[in-house]
Amino acid sequence: MINEEFKLMIFVQFAVSTLTICMNLYILTGTNISLEMIVKIIMFSSCMLTQIYILCWYGNEVELKSLEISNMIFEIDWLALKETTKRDLLMIMMRARSPIQMTSVYVVTMNLKSFVIFASTNAYNIAFNYYFLLVELFYICKHIEDYKKRSLEKFEMHTLRWTFALLTLTGLVRPSTWKYLWKRVLYDVYTIVVLLLLFSFETSLILDLVINVDNQDDFSENLYVTLVLFSSCCKALVLLIYRGNIEILMGVLLEKPFAPVNDEEIEIRTKFEERIEWNSKAYSFVLHFFVAWLWIGAFLTDFRHGRLKFRAWIPYDYNSPLLFLFSFIHQILATIFSTNLNIVCDCLFSGILIHIYCQFEILEHRMKNITTDKDYSAKFCAHHHHRIYKFASMVNDNFKMIMSMQFLISTGAVCFNLYRLSVMEFGPKFMETATYTLCLLMQVFYYCWYGNEVKLKSLEIPNAVLESNLPFLNDSSKKILLLIMRRSLEPIEFTSCHVISMNLESFAILLKTSYSAYNLLQQSKLND
Repeated sequence: MINEEFKLMIFVQFAVSTLTICMNLYILTGTNISLEMIVKIIMFSSCMLTQIYILCWYGNEVELKSLEISNMIFEIDWLALKETTKRDLLMIMMRARSPIQMTSVYVVTMNLKSFVIFASTNAYNIAFNYYFLLVELFYICKHIEDYKKRSLEKFEMHTLRWTFALLTLTGLVRPSTWKYLWKRVLYDVYTIVVLLLLFSFETSLILDLVINVDNQDDFSENLYVTLVLFSSCCKALVLLIYRGNIEILMGVLLEKPFAPVNDEEIEIRTKFEERIEWNSKAYSFVLHFFVAWLWIGAFLTDFRHGRLKFRAWIPYDYNSPLLFLFSFIHQILATIFSTNLNIVCDCLFSGILIHIYCQFEILEHRMKNITTDKDYSAKFCAHHHHRIYKFASMVNDNFKMIMSMQFLISTGAVCFNLYRLSVMEFGPKFMETATYTLCLLMQVFYYCWYGNEVKLKSLEIPNAVLESNLPFLNDSSKKILLLIMRRSLEPIEFTSCHVISMNLESFAILLKTSYSAYNLLQQSKLND
């Protein structure tokens, strides 16, 4: 009934907004256009996009909620219900497969996919694709459902030890073993100093962009550094805000049904823990090597000639040796902490994803050994499977802002780096920019690769059910395993604010989008 009442209004909104934004983009391509007019057009177009975004966002929320009914049924005590009640619930699940969708005259569906198509179709300029991600970043800061807080004194960290050591080093997680008040106060002061170091450097970069930059080359040289450092600042804030939730997630992995219960499961868990530690150390080595190489080159060139490595607005004259040394060290420390923040955030996310992959391995082992024993019953496997999906949803809620930001900023930085490479001559600066671009792409690839691995692994559960002792089980156990197979048809998929999925297809789209934006910048350069 609601869709019938509003379908015409929604259709008109889409049609008018499309035409308006197309015209605005056409005006922006003109050469004789003032800065004031550009600002007005961008603000007006942003308002038009916001109108469409609001319609699509809430339509998408209703669609997703209607699809959650099947998961809600799994959360009730359906195993103890009567057969007739189970049949009724199965009918509800079957109907829930067709979600509620709001459409404009049965043509355009009101969800975020439609908004992505709308934005990318009407705004070939990549800035409009950035817009809706930025809106989401500040518009939807949802917390995961409140879990009972555990006492940090009883919390023992047995997972991701290398990653949590880096978290402590960067000032984001205080060791729970520190009992003395003065130690905790000093650590809080250390955290504040690290944040001030990062935000002061980011502020100097932004002010240089606003005050000093007066040509396209200086703009591109500054912006890619500003974007990456902005990403580090946001990651630091997000990790500080959600560090309690992250500790809870780590605690969940130590409890049933995630905790291993026999030697075979302990062996599986140990294997993946070693893989996580090896991956984290290798990833840290690559990025630290790049930073070391960057600053060694800066000492041999920029430092000797009295130049700072990065463009920045400094509120004092740094021509004196002491002030220049202070400014140079400030940039070094800010870069090191920024790199460590990126390393620790990427390793934390990938490590948790590897643990989810590990839980599927343990679940497969349990299903292959289903007996009449209580610990390996079909009900226990169903409970474990449900908890893995729930845990993955919690992880996605905690990291969706970071994933969105990583995609957004990496796309922009890669675009500007490609543009800079196209106007550079081959030399040390060219190699530095090319290596920096590869590091940015590696960051996104890190997210997409492990997200894709978890998705594929969640789809393998039906095969594990078929490899179990299915023909020899009783009817009740067979029904439970069939329901597990039914739920496994919908894989675990990590998304950045329900827009971009963390898989290899998204990584390929990022490369295509970056190259398209690079062509646009290159064309504008030729026109100038």
